Amino acid sequence: MWIATKNGYFSIVQKEYDPPGILTVRGRVKSDIDDLRQRLKPQVGHLRIDDAADYKYRFVAGHKAIARIISADIMALNYDNFKSRIYQDSPARAKIYGECWYALAELSQLDEPEISTAEALTIF
Repeated sequence: MWIATKNGYFSIVQKEYDPPGILTVRGRVKSDIDDLRQRLKPQVGHLRIDDAADYKYRFVAGHKAIARIISADIMALNYDNFKSRIYQDSPARAKIYGECWYALAELSQLDEPEISTAEALTIF
């Protein structure tokens, strides 16, 4: 699951080695991860850093603890335009989020009629 909020961008997954009820939270910006870990205390694992990983920073926490934080962010939501809200705090982050928004706008094309496998192969 990818989550982009005004508090940061995260990838949340259940790794094959995570025990039941535990998730791995990954991030690319240390301050995003640090802030989230602070909000989850004391129900959070140690910060792990892997310079070779696509998500350099990671920690583990329980499903319920992470759900509470995401719910709190939703309950505190008070803006009518996400990109504008991000821009207020960080124009640089807003530019990156905007590029992501633009790329994801292509999802609307998934509502188009399906193409055959042969046609799909000619695209690539």
